[in-house]
Amino acid sequence: MNLNILISICVRVLTAPVLAAILTSARADTITAKTIRPERELFITDSAVVDSYVATYPGAWSFGALIEEIVGKENASHCIAEWLDTWRVGTVENELAAPRRPAIFEQIIQPWQRRDGYDPESEVRWNPKLENAPFRLCAIVNRMDLCAPDLLELPRRIAEEWRRRGLEKRFDLLVSRVGATSPLVPAPSPGLPSGYGGCLPTPSTSVSAGQGRLIFTATDGEGNPLAGDWMVIFEYQLPSSGRLSPRGWAQEWHRLAQLDPKTHEFVLALEQLTRGFTHRSGSSGQVSLAQIRTSEAAFHPDREFREFRVKNNSLVLSPLPLTPAPDFAKAKSREGEALGTFLHEQEPLIRSGLHLLPGTISDRKGSMQLAALRAVIPADQPDFHWDPGHISRETRRIVSLNTCNGCHAGETGCRDGLHLHGRPAWLPSQTSQFLKTDGKPLRVKDPAGAGSTLEYNEMGDREAIFAALLEPRDRKQLDELTNVLRARLRRSH
Repeated sequence: MNLNILISICVRVLTAPVLAAILTSARADTITAKTIRPERELFITDSAVVDSYVATYPGAWSFGALIEEIVGKENASHCIAEWLDTWRVGTVENELAAPRRPAIFEQIIQPWQRRDGYDPESEVRWNPKLENAPFRLCAIVNRMDLCAPDLLELPRRIAEEWRRRGLEKRFDLLVSRVGATSPLVPAPSPGLPSGYGGCLPTPSTSVSAGQGRLIFTATDGEGNPLAGDWMVIFEYQLPSSGRLSPRGWAQEWHRLAQLDPKTHEFVLALEQLTRGFTHRSGSSGQVSLAQIRTSEAAFHPDREFREFRVKNNSLVLSPLPLTPAPDFAKAKSREGEALGTFLHEQEPLIRSGLHLLPGTISDRKGSMQLAALRAVIPADQPDFHWDPGHISRETRRIVSLNTCNGCHAGETGCRDGLHLHGRPAWLPSQTSQFLKTDGKPLRVKDPAGAGSTLEYNEMGDREAIFAALLEPRDRKQLDELTNVLRARLRRSH
């Protein structure tokens, strides 16, 4: 659940005139959620696509080719060797730890070295051959729904609601607690880990068009998904510049609905589309990668989530947006009490639609790092959820659903931690019930108890949002969409 780049929390928005121009220039014929074909334009898993030649190195969708495009062919091998070491040896940054998970050596590194013909007894450094990378493409995903809150200027509208009620000072105070000094002016957040702190939007004539994602699973020596899976997600910003506005991107994705995924024409069209965000373009020659996220229970019984960003041609472990460090989930702990107290203070802001987290929070004993370098679903808690206390049921749900481990566990009824599963060759990946496309709401018992039921229609929401990006909407229809988007404002999972 991501607006532009979630890590920055700083959202760029369209002014009302620009929004009106985009909406009124759309086609006159009506496009509704019923005309969207999610298996062709939103969540593509057909094996004829993900097992095509384009997904085989050096094809544009192969793991190795994507890494080479991101950091440069000359840096790609070293980059991946260092990346694998973040699990093999562990890391500590800003008092936060991502412990080692040494089983990666037996399951991934050692078999890869054998395929490369590498002699571990030699004194030569191993440089992984990316053509031997043990990763299989599972899905290509259109996440344009993530740009819709920007297009409707939701953060700004929320701020105006507070002002109209005479609560501007209270609003500014709450926002300042997470690193901003004004609801409308960005402010730096010195001393906060990357990805935390935040600000509300400033006027801009450019906006992200959401994201495009490619999802991989790691495979064993037989080509089968690892037990527990290791999913690797490349998350790219759809650059809204040049000929492709948000509506332009939507039209490109929507054209796929007219093609059969099992045909060569579909693969060619989708390859051309994805190259618009996976490959270097523009004067800067940069790839618009937002982050790479991983989810695995292959190297340890507990499922773990991590996030990486590109820095100096390396994939650097980075804080997970809106996910507190594991210690804050411990019942009756100092960390848990501090989190509950902070969220209680922020509750009016959260319930109005703006949920932000700072890098640190404090209690009487001092400050604590809140940002998580990893999120964990314990093996013995498949219904894991966040419940720090001191807050209402609705606020608890919002906070928990916005975390990596809450969204992939108890909040959505996802018992194995995966919304998309790894797959053998020539078989489609299976999705969780959270991503079902039958149009029927998913009802989940509130993991925090109290006898209530949570209801989701995730893919239905994405279809409706995507249809709105393709069509002119009158004010009444926009306001109806706003109610959906307000609940999704900071979600990126």
